[in-house]
Amino acid sequence: MNKLLVILFFLFSILEATIDFPKLTGQVVDRANILSDYQESTLANLLKEHENQTSNQIVVVTINTLNGYDIAEYGYQLGRHWGIGQKDRNNGVLLIVAMNERKLRIEVGYGLEGSLTDKTAKNIIDSKIRPQFKKQNYYQGISAGVNSILESIKGEYKYSSVYTNNTKSLLEVEGGLTYQSGIIELNSGNATLNVPEGFGFLDQEQANYVLSDLWGNPEDETILGLLVPEGRGVMDAKSWLFTISFEEMGYVEDEDAGDIDYEELLEELKEETREANVQRNEMGYESVEFVGWASAPHYDANSKILHWAKELRFGSDSIHTLNYNLRVLGRKGVFVLNAVASMPELKEVEDNLELVITSIDFKEGHRYADFLPEVDEVAAWTIGGLVAGKILAKAGFFVIFLKFWKVIAIAVASFGGAIWKKIKGKKDKKEEYKRPENPEIAAKSKD
Repeated sequence: MNKLLVILFFLFSILEATIDFPKLTGQVVDRANILSDYQESTLANLLKEHENQTSNQIVVVTINTLNGYDIAEYGYQLGRHWGIGQKDRNNGVLLIVAMNERKLRIEVGYGLEGSLTDKTAKNIIDSKIRPQFKKQNYYQGISAGVNSILESIKGEYKYSSVYTNNTKSLLEVEGGLTYQSGIIELNSGNATLNVPEGFGFLDQEQANYVLSDLWGNPEDETILGLLVPEGRGVMDAKSWLFTISFEEMGYVEDEDAGDIDYEELLEELKEETREANVQRNEMGYESVEFVGWASAPHYDANSKILHWAKELRFGSDSIHTLNYNLRVLGRKGVFVLNAVASMPELKEVEDNLELVITSIDFKEGHRYADFLPEVDEVAAWTIGGLVAGKILAKAGFFVIFLKFWKVIAIAVASFGGAIWKKIKGKKDKKEEYKRPENPEIAAKSKD
């Protein structure tokens, strides 16, 4: 086993050990206590009978909170911890309910993905479970979801129409967004944003609505807002934008900036990406190819700004993904601006870089030059590390936004990273999103 896989296995083992998993006591594990004894036994008997007839193991689990963990990672680790499904058939299914976060996830073993597809699972959540949960009818929602899962496995599930995409509804959504201009006080409290000419700013709440509900990405509470080109909107086929967040990682020393051989680093990252595909494939995600630098890394020592861009290909996608990264260094961390785009938008993104780069203004006392060695924490990251992803971030995971209708790719940051992605054109089947008042837009796809 190569070094990368050993490290990944070690990281997953540590993560699994830190999560407080409930005990597997049967087909229904109601830690959130939202079901009566009768309701629990009714569901358990139904699922037990199905298991006896087919060997498929389906378990419903309710929890109060994810304790800060991403529900996707929680579900994957819980499945491993419990060993759901027959080992030689991988035919387990988990229906996970996280009450405090209002999240749902359907975790499907490889052996059942042919019948319980992404599209089917998403439709089950959106049309069967969520409507009942909105009325606080938790048993009715779970029961409807369980029965739909069983129907899907038998090939008898019939899709329910939940969404209607039409020009009027798209225009209504665009019209409901409030774009700001001028100087914006960012919620991080340490900087202002001078909205560049030709852009509009969407605040934190609207940003998550666009990225999650409209574009189908899991929610990310670190996003402070979006910069969107004027006249383009967020629903146009050629939409692109910049996300804005702040990583409080400490003072990033930049002495190594001039010593890095980025071509050598590129080859190293390509190889590590190929090696990490083994782990991604084992976890049910398609391979990713690091095609090359869409823009080679560059660090401006005067402005303390780092930027680079990666060209990535997920699976057999004909349109490559562009990850354009900007890092604005400060006293206690870095502002992270990421372009959400596809390769055809590269030139347009590059033409606007200067405007976007200079839009962040640290407040007095928060600038890079305000660093106090005897007081402030020095980050484990260096300039080269920011590009290479060599230091773990966010308890072992960071995210990369993918262009329009693609779900977020989660990456294990150690040694360049295992990057994951689900099928484009569909919102993640496993997430329960906020802002359901605009459901007609949430399913917008190219398909």
